Amino acid sequence: VDLFFIPRSWHCGYFIWCLCGYGTGLLLTFAALAFSIGGSHGQPALLYLVPCTLGLTLMLGYARGELLALWTGRMQAPPPRDGLLS
Repeated sequence: VDLFFIPRSWHCGYFIWCLCGYGTGLLLTFAALAFSIGGSHGQPALLYLVPCTLGLTLMLGYARGELLALWTGRMQAPPPRDGLLS
């Protein structure tokens, strides 16, 4: 059973937080382009998007004590409730 597909409240998962990190990285990209940070040529968006999304995921996993499980891909699911995941 994959823990990522078990319904939980919105703040317990990683999707919403990664979406916020992506939005922050996108705003940083636009700010860097608007203020010509790094020169007058364009900056690669991944320079800002990857640290914001991956960094937030790693920090959140560390804070929740799930970092090793995230890194190895071995998330433990809670036991199934009556016929929900049979």
